[in-house]
Amino acid sequence: SKMASCNPVDQKKDDHKWNERKRRHDMKSLCSLLASLIPPQYLKGKRSLSDQLLASACHIHDLKKNVQDLDKERESLRTEQFCEINVPIDGSSAFPAVRLICNAGSGIQICVNGFKQQVELSRILQLLDECGVEVDSASLSTVADKVFSTIQCKISDVHLCDRN
Repeated sequence: SKMASCNPVDQKKDDHKWNERKRRHDMKSLCSLLASLIPPQYLKGKRSLSDQLLASACHIHDLKKNVQDLDKERESLRTEQFCEINVPIDGSSAFPAVRLICNAGSGIQICVNGFKQQVELSRILQLLDECGVEVDSASLSTVADKVFSTIQCKISDVHLCDRN
């Protein structure tokens, strides 16, 4: 039936069948590739193509939500309340003896400045320990009769820095 294939209508039908067969084959390949990228827990017992596509959509939705949650968390860490508190010694505000710099994302930095007889670093560390604050590092410098101490602390409770 060489004559049938020369007929333009038949040729058009054959082309359409071939194109449709190729399209279905390509879609099946793409769906298989998509299903291979989805974690197994989404595909448990799902053998039909429509179930696999639905599982893929659920996985993509969960990934989107996870990205949004992480974006919110990152933004909250960027915009966390930063506070600085000066605590004078002996009621005198002329010389800030203790300065707390709080950032819940990284912790607390405590700067203690004062005269040798006023500053007891061991006492400050003891108080922090009693409060359950984890000290990362502490440094002490002296210049003449003045003492400059810096203590870096980790905090797990964001509200430790709240001034309210």
